[in-house]
Amino acid sequence: MGYFCPLCGKSINYAETIEGLCIHCYYEKHPIIEDTIFKDFTLSVCKFCGAIQDKKHRWHYYDTPLEDVFIKEIASYLKSKIKSKNIDFKIYDGSIKVLSATSGVFSFKIDIIVSLPQHMNKRYHIINTFEVPVYFSICDKCKKIKSGYFEAIVRFKKANDFIDKKTHEEIKQTLKNLMLAYTDNPKGFILKLTEKKKFLEAKVGSGTVAKAIGSYFRKHYNAHVIVTSKLKGMVSGKNVYQLAVSIELPKYHKGDLLKVGNEDICVVSKVTSKGCLLYTSPSPRDLSTSRMPSSA
Repeated sequence: MGYFCPLCGKSINYAETIEGLCIHCYYEKHPIIEDTIFKDFTLSVCKFCGAIQDKKHRWHYYDTPLEDVFIKEIASYLKSKIKSKNIDFKIYDGSIKVLSATSGVFSFKIDIIVSLPQHMNKRYHIINTFEVPVYFSICDKCKKIKSGYFEAIVRFKKANDFIDKKTHEEIKQTLKNLMLAYTDNPKGFILKLTEKKKFLEAKVGSGTVAKAIGSYFRKHYNAHVIVTSKLKGMVSGKNVYQLAVSIELPKYHKGDLLKVGNEDICVVSKVTSKGCLLYTSPSPRDLSTSRMPSSA
């Protein structure tokens, strides 16, 4: 004779019951993850950029959708709470509901996967829906950006020449790549980028970051870099200085074609602080080299 769960009436094998109930009814009466597990859990997010604030009030910045970041944060929290090797879970269908300018809720589903040794490790799926509060504020970085804060001006120019469009784009892409290393730095941002024919100027939130930009272009582009500072004012009795980082790029770059004399067309193979290494042969094994000043 078959066995029926006394709560839901489902026909089941008695060997696959817990305390006489089917798996789903048992875990409805004895939830693996109760609502109270999230009683001390909240999500604090910057309403401008989507940065997440942790319990130590540090801001973390991501380039993925906010819902995915929330799910990752919740999963990390649950792993710290659920220690059983027989329980796994998957979080999905996350959505944010804004209640006001400063608060909201994040709804999501958890697929709880239970492996029971007494049932030959058969896996059972229990799906529940949860909500956690969300608080909206402004991160340290956005506060500075909104106030127009910056500590340094970095200006790019080219020796005795205009900055062509290709060089403009290369500088901008290089700056974008460099700023990735300062994502979590509240001053790691470029407030404004100004493009002119003879120069490109960036207002940088951090003087330290501005100097690091100068060092990078000196090392990788053989640029001539000058760093100066001037007194901007005083804050809490301390002098505040604004840096100016001048980056002068060489007139020639690797791969440029140059005409030497009346006939020879040379290719720039290397640019150093001392000059350019040129070759006229298309084969690297048979180079005819000469030197020209890099700022000529």
